[in-house]
Amino acid sequence: MSQPDFDQIRASLQSLDDVQARHAAAFNAAQGVYADDPVSPSVMALVWQGKLADLQIADPVCALPPRVAADLINAVVINAFNAWQSDMNQLMQASAESV
Repeated sequence: MSQPDFDQIRASLQSLDDVQARHAAAFNAAQGVYADDPVSPSVMALVWQGKLADLQIADPVCALPPRVAADLINAVVINAFNAWQSDMNQLMQASAESV
């Protein structure tokens, strides 16, 4: 292989490293927050680094029938994950545009 081939391979590897670094930065910075009611929430969830980082459930939710409470909690958690994914996508897009 000639020197230009090696230079092209090194440039490609550096480009992959740059993409991976941008993805890691977006993954670490992205947050997803969701509440069932923005004014008076009874369930709130925070997703960070692809994991549920915080879940707050008000006492009245515990008085609901188990199936209703489970549906409410699951809906909030799923929406928090969706918000996290959306934030991560926006961060990735912003970092790609700045290159």
